[in-house]
Amino acid sequence: MFEPWLERVTKFEYNPEKSFFSILVPTSDTVRYKFLLDTLLCNSYNVLISGDTGVGKSVITSDYLINADQEKYVSAFINFSGKTTSKNLKDAFESKLEKKRKTLLGPPGGKKMIFFIDDVNMPQYDEYFSQPPVELLRQTIDSKGFYDLERLIFKKVKDTMFVTACAPPGGGRNVVTPRLFRHFNMVWVPNLSKKSMELIFSSILRGFLSSGSGSVLEGYSEMVVKASVEIYEKTIKDFLPTPTKSHYTFNLRDLSKVVQGILEIQHRNLEDKEMLVSIWAHEIFRVFRDRLISTQDADKFNEIVMKFMQKYLSIDWQKEEFVDIMFGDFDSGPDRDYVKLNAPEALVPRLSEFLESYNVSSTTPMHLVFFNDAIYHLTRISRILRSQRGNALLVGVGGSGRRSLATLAGHMQDMTCFSIEISKNYREKEWHEDLKSLLFSVGAEEQQKVFIFSDSQILKESFLEDINNILNAGEVPNMFGQDEYDNIVETLRPRAKQEGKENKDEILHLFVTLCRQNLHITLAFSPVGEKFRERCRQFPSIINCCTIDWYQKWPPEALYSVADRFFTEKESELSITEYKESLCRMAVEIHKSAGKEAEHYFEELRRRTYTTPKSYLDLIKCYLEMMTEQRKIVPDKIARYSQGLRLLAQIKTMVDQLQVTLTKLRPEIDKKEAETQQLVIDLEKRQKSAAETEKVFKTEAEESQKLFDQVQELKQG
Repeated sequence: MFEPWLERVTKFEYNPEKSFFSILVPTSDTVRYKFLLDTLLCNSYNVLISGDTGVGKSVITSDYLINADQEKYVSAFINFSGKTTSKNLKDAFESKLEKKRKTLLGPPGGKKMIFFIDDVNMPQYDEYFSQPPVELLRQTIDSKGFYDLERLIFKKVKDTMFVTACAPPGGGRNVVTPRLFRHFNMVWVPNLSKKSMELIFSSILRGFLSSGSGSVLEGYSEMVVKASVEIYEKTIKDFLPTPTKSHYTFNLRDLSKVVQGILEIQHRNLEDKEMLVSIWAHEIFRVFRDRLISTQDADKFNEIVMKFMQKYLSIDWQKEEFVDIMFGDFDSGPDRDYVKLNAPEALVPRLSEFLESYNVSSTTPMHLVFFNDAIYHLTRISRILRSQRGNALLVGVGGSGRRSLATLAGHMQDMTCFSIEISKNYREKEWHEDLKSLLFSVGAEEQQKVFIFSDSQILKESFLEDINNILNAGEVPNMFGQDEYDNIVETLRPRAKQEGKENKDEILHLFVTLCRQNLHITLAFSPVGEKFRERCRQFPSIINCCTIDWYQKWPPEALYSVADRFFTEKESELSITEYKESLCRMAVEIHKSAGKEAEHYFEELRRRTYTTPKSYLDLIKCYLEMMTEQRKIVPDKIARYSQGLRLLAQIKTMVDQLQVTLTKLRPEIDKKEAETQQLVIDLEKRQKSAAETEKVFKTEAEESQKLFDQVQELKQG
């Protein structure tokens, strides 16, 4: 006898103490597919779950495996990406299966292992048009094992089944060889109907609103969800992905993030319908609008939200009343309630306190300017970090303040910021050591941390493969050694005992759960070039598991504020007070005109050049440095010339003194000169007399010599 699936649907009860990610509203669809999974796996058949992106393949399968009979089955999760290698899959097998013998791997005794491999068709083709991880998986199923290329032995795998999931080929996904899929029973999951989506999310929202002190707002849950679903479907239809908008991929995860954001508010702050609509609009904007890359797209989305707000919620607000609405927990006192924030200008003193607090405790102080756009981005990052499994993808050109704002937002949430330090010899080994330290601190020591990672730190694409695994599963397969796992187990054992978890597998599962709970990854990527688009396609978790915040060009008021801050710091030193306003306007105009010329350059030569906030800051710094240098040159010249004049004056004084002395000594000098002349005359006379005498002596000498010669001759004769 057959019975309708609806009769098997259990009643959903909302539990406010339960994690949002563990909530699953039962529907006829989830009951149907869980039944199929249970029937196939109980009979030892491998299963392939296929369907379009965002239909709930991973959620349904994960929920089934988590709630499966723990006496019969153990499960492990593996996520494939465009850069997954066969070694990654081998490491996952060896880390999740027990080593029975040297050549035998298997689950714990008396149980069966179920591997859930998500995005199985993501690995790229190699030069032989094969997918190495897929081929290793095929070999494991075909031959009941795989070859260990390091030890050159064949390792058998027993009592293991596989559940795989994938979307149809396209958008980075490839066609998988039929030699693998012939081992699987395929189950197609169609797109959720509009009615099913409304049922799921209205059940959660109704349960949340009814659990408050009053149930006045409970009746609005269906209208809020209907408006959300309509906006979701309209967004998918109107904002299609293109080469420049490759991240315009929306799925049910985004819709669930809207409901998750509404659940962040405390009932005591949810005063009336207007407050409910305010936080709903805020979450809609944060999830959908913040990823849009242009003001034209953002304006179009604002019109869509206003249309459905009027249609379903009967709220006739002007656009200016809700497009820039902000919620946060950093301006609500010690309770840190998630409340509606004041205008950006009113938040500057509070944010300045946080910045000063950070600079006092940090060895690398920051000097930030809180213009409106910076405050908006700061509140968005802060919202992401405070949410469960909140990870951020900040997309903007260099110098837009992504890392600085993420660091300050982490400090505002009382989290420690972590970032790798790239050195000349930094390789994959050092990268894994950093990840081990990070995951141990958040998983075993339960520290709250923000991992800030930028595209300039991607030395190898395997870095992103590990990030993709952490985002999707909370771990990197086979990264920890056996002694490190033992250390993790011993560190977490007291905490695990409190939750009634005793064996090693349960403690390691708790470790992964805590990693996902306490670690918030913030990626700072640049949209320039092809790399961003390729990485979004190859590593889907970057988009699916992160909330995107797209940094637009700085508006003129932001440019002016930054210039004013820099010039104010130097105005007294450079004596530019009366010119400061003109200098600020000039800097803004130069930057804007450079941007226009860059667009003109692209139109003519089809070559892109960028005027980034960093180039704007470099312009101001260059001016201040040159001004400081020029201001030093003139005083130096004045000092040098003044010194020369002082020396000339001293020499003139000395010359005048010598002239006076010379005048006084003139008579004596004349007398001495006359005496000298007379002495010269006397000397000349004496020289003449001496010459005559010398002549006489010479004559006499010659005569004497003659006589001497004659005497000598006589002697000889």
